[in-house]
Amino acid sequence: MTKMTFLAVLILSTSFGLAGQPAKSHVSIVCPQNASTNIYLAAKEVRRYVYLTTGELLSISSSLSSKSSIVLKTDKGLGEQEYRLKTEGDMLTISGGSDVAVLYGVYAFAEKLGVRFYIHGDVIPDGKIAFKLPELDERHKPLFELRGLQPFHDFPEGPDWWTKDEWLSIVSQTAKMRMNFIGLHTYPFHNTTLGPEPTVWIGLPEDVNEDGTVKSANFTTWYNTQKLQPYGCYAPGKTSSFSFGGAEVFPTDDYGSEINTADDFPFPKSPEANVALINRTGKFLNTIFEEASSLGIKTCVGTESPLDIPDNVTAKLKDKGLNPTDSSTLQKIYEGMFLRIQRAYPVDYYWIWGHEGEIDQKRYITNLLCANEALKSTKVPFGLGICGWGWITGNFPVLDRILPKNIVFSAINMSVGNAPVSENFGQITNRQKWAIPWFEDDPALTSLQLHAGRIRFDAVDALKYGCNGFFGLHWRTTALSPNISALAQAGWEQGEWSRQEPDKISERDVSVIGGKTEAYLNNVVSGAGNNPVYQTLRSGVKGYRFKVTNGTYNVTLHFQEPVYKEAGKRVFAVKLQGNEVLKELDIYKTAGEFTALTRSFENIVVQDGELRLAFVKIAGNPCISAIEVSGNGFSKKINCGGTACLDYEADAATETVPRSLPVTDFYEDWAVAQFGREVGSDAAKIFTKLDGNYPTPSGWNRGPGVIVINPQPWNSVEPNYQYVAQMEGLFPHVKGNGNKSRFEWWLNTFKFNRSMAMLGCARGKLDAIISRIDKVSDADICRRMANDEALPVRKEMVKILGEMYQSLLATLNNSTELGTIANIELQSMLRVGILKGQDGKLEKFLGVPLQPELQPWKDYRGEPQLTVMNARSSLSERESLNLKIIAMDKQPMQAVNVRFRPLGKGNWQTIGAIHVARAVWNVPLPAFKEDIEYQVIAKTATGATLIWPATAPEHNQTIIITK
Repeated sequence: MTKMTFLAVLILSTSFGLAGQPAKSHVSIVCPQNASTNIYLAAKEVRRYVYLTTGELLSISSSLSSKSSIVLKTDKGLGEQEYRLKTEGDMLTISGGSDVAVLYGVYAFAEKLGVRFYIHGDVIPDGKIAFKLPELDERHKPLFELRGLQPFHDFPEGPDWWTKDEWLSIVSQTAKMRMNFIGLHTYPFHNTTLGPEPTVWIGLPEDVNEDGTVKSANFTTWYNTQKLQPYGCYAPGKTSSFSFGGAEVFPTDDYGSEINTADDFPFPKSPEANVALINRTGKFLNTIFEEASSLGIKTCVGTESPLDIPDNVTAKLKDKGLNPTDSSTLQKIYEGMFLRIQRAYPVDYYWIWGHEGEIDQKRYITNLLCANEALKSTKVPFGLGICGWGWITGNFPVLDRILPKNIVFSAINMSVGNAPVSENFGQITNRQKWAIPWFEDDPALTSLQLHAGRIRFDAVDALKYGCNGFFGLHWRTTALSPNISALAQAGWEQGEWSRQEPDKISERDVSVIGGKTEAYLNNVVSGAGNNPVYQTLRSGVKGYRFKVTNGTYNVTLHFQEPVYKEAGKRVFAVKLQGNEVLKELDIYKTAGEFTALTRSFENIVVQDGELRLAFVKIAGNPCISAIEVSGNGFSKKINCGGTACLDYEADAATETVPRSLPVTDFYEDWAVAQFGREVGSDAAKIFTKLDGNYPTPSGWNRGPGVIVINPQPWNSVEPNYQYVAQMEGLFPHVKGNGNKSRFEWWLNTFKFNRSMAMLGCARGKLDAIISRIDKVSDADICRRMANDEALPVRKEMVKILGEMYQSLLATLNNSTELGTIANIELQSMLRVGILKGQDGKLEKFLGVPLQPELQPWKDYRGEPQLTVMNARSSLSERESLNLKIIAMDKQPMQAVNVRFRPLGKGNWQTIGAIHVARAVWNVPLPAFKEDIEYQVIAKTATGATLIWPATAPEHNQTIIITK
């Protein structure tokens, strides 16, 4: 074995005891002193996961001393991201085409030991297993070159509030899940509610210092609790006003990103403060992106187009005699932006998004061309791409002809992810293409959202359309772990579930997908003769399906343009059996207004019993007036959008394309890993049924995730939440502390959703009562109705809300859940008044203030709780870690301590935590020279002991120290 290929060897000399107990063994990891950072990390990761799952601690040395071994090496015969696991005799080789691919192989090996990786952390199976070298011969390479995340700034549930340590943990977990992309979007709007966010700075080259800091900056801000949020949704409020113990988890009244200083609330108060915030953000992103780069993760930032030029930059341009609207000036601004990025933090791509609305195509293209020239003139080492809301894909064909092929095309799915990946990705060739489905939508941001089947569906489409990138848009983390895991897996392998044919949606002879009917009965259509089918049409149609026998058919399509009076407004492509038969049909350009147009196609071959007609939007909505299909003894005519006439049948009823592929296999593995074999299969059935079919108790109300006021009685809604009781029924059968802890997390998430629904129904009931009282003129009757009918409902609402909060607080895991608390408080409670919205009328009817017991209580009344909010799994050499801990009970904790020791050996040391405020504690851990394990122990006021993680002392939290 040469120095070129030999990088690290894990040596195992293992024997096994009785009854599955691991016997003592001599094991060492041979890692050459000149091994790369990632190979060194790979060896340590093998040691970590073998230790956690078996109790065996492997030693590390630089010499080979035994025959049984695991070899870690690079193999240039493999692709850059390809890895192989192969057992030969007493040796298992984990090889990869790069050191990052070797890491991928190691994490795949850890999964053989029962470990599972999720974006919020690792899942280690309870108990210990006997370690045995597995018999393996596997070779894996990704289906997509890029796979990963698109965390969305703008709401506190998302990266606005993620701390540096939380970000670094997400980066680490991204690599463990064998994903390799993280991209950020930046809102540039010039107002005090939605940005401009400080991720991307806009300015001139002369205002960028050599270290990436900037000399001047316009107004900028990230969300904090003192700031009015986008659309006026999150009302400003102090965290001390939060109810039911919610205040306890925030150390300060004004809360926001850790990048903020006290002067940044609600937003920076001076030009110097804006500059400082931009520069702190640059350093923050540098730390995150450098770590990502070291693990092979590509990063991307970008803002929107047409570019909003800040006021201070506009003033400077005018002083220089430059016109802000000139292309040369716009290029100069992009040069400044790109130079700042190059010097401030490493990225691999810069993407330009269309505004969140229909784009001005001409200005958008101008921005892209100017940015591309700026990219060349500055010679920055990153690529350029476009992105935007799903409608941007309608412009793909035009943009593809105009923009250079080096520019990446990407877009997020339409209808907040409810629509599939656009077929227009399939029309683009010879350039990178990134499809971005939604892990969750923002209207239901506080609700349960399970979409593993939808992600699988989109993965199949993205692969079919030739995309090389596949990412998911999200704000939250733990709550979305099934969705994110489904994307990570589908980026590498698409098994039997991918071979289902979801477009076979109906057994009807004719079915139609999408669109709406339109009638133009008074229009005279030239060339139509006496045929009335041209007076109706189906607009926005996706496709038609005809159930036929196999053979060849002739198809005639009838069109007319009743709306537009110029070319380019309605342009679409048409496919038959997946083959494009009309490339860019513009009815007006071809035939004119109110003019019949027909196109016929012969010898269309059907081999699977279905003739498929698809319409692909380019501009405007595709439309069709009639369809004729004949051949092989079959003849059918359809009056699209209309009723039966002449020999044409009425249009078919609209059907919806399925948005989900099978997930039974996915949830079987997921639930067993999460909750153990005792309940895993039964829990998997619950999650499988919920996937894509969960009830949603929150929605958009001038903001995301607001609790919906529901006029339906609870007894009619309650059956939708039977899954909560089903989950509760499994809990007594869960075995193992880790399984129980994870099960309780999901059970509390389910209960939180049910309580939101109960609260919405209770408020709807209260509203109905108040409406009836409003119609009564007699004051005594009003008072009696308010006392006898309204007050009991109002009292029940407080109880429901308190229970809802206890469930939510029991899910604390990281800043995402802090954001959910802020959402409930500052939107549903403060702005919408879900609880107190009728209090003014109630007090008027009663003639007295409401009793204190009808008001939310402030103290925490749940079970004692101990959580580390920023649990890292790796640290670099000389890096210290300040643990952020929530230790909460009905009374303040007596003490919180951290016990730690070198991984698997040595004496325990203890560091006392520092009480910051309320239920928040900090523990400044020193920089470590070797891997460690630790546990957090808290003593309650009554003398009870809490320990974190729940698996300690069997499985403590572990930290790997990297180069």
